Amino acid sequence: MFDEVERLAYFPRKQRIEAYRAIGWWRRQAEQGSGIYPVFAFTPGAIDEMWRKYQDDRYLDETLASSLFEEHEDLARHGLDLLANCRIPLKEPDDEQLQRIYYAIRELYGRAYDWAPPDTPSAQEARAFVSVRSQIRRWITEFDLNRVYGRAGEIVDEGLIMDTTELSEDQIASDDDDSAAE
Repeated sequence: MFDEVERLAYFPRKQRIEAYRAIGWWRRQAEQGSGIYPVFAFTPGAIDEMWRKYQDDRYLDETLASSLFEEHEDLARHGLDLLANCRIPLKEPDDEQLQRIYYAIRELYGRAYDWAPPDTPSAQEARAFVSVRSQIRRWITEFDLNRVYGRAGEIVDEGLIMDTTELSEDQIASDDDDSAAE
């Protein structure tokens, strides 16, 4: 599984095209019956936004013009086609599916440590706006606390708010001056 494919947006154009070629190679291996089933995961709209911004499909020919191998161009087009046209959107699991995931994770954890984890209260909680990945991390943390300390106690999720506002040079300078005065 190739997770966070949207990170390609941070690559320069030639490296993005090379990544499309690699994706095309994996796709071709799957189509040839190699027993490989590659999965490329990305957030909804990320690839479309990247293509609107960079228009890689329009620049593919000129970027690959210096390529020594015609196969590279075919694979890059194959990769672009996969990302553009072969998408299956994932849906959030329902409560029953989430319970099955919980018990599968609990069983794997128990086998890994040769220990029987108790049911955790958070497995039964409503999970409004919490990703499955976050839930799994929470369960494993509770299993760790139970295994190491004998009980998990209460886990408080305060929620972090990320502030992405940039500070001006004046604000940075005044912060530096304040800390020096203390």
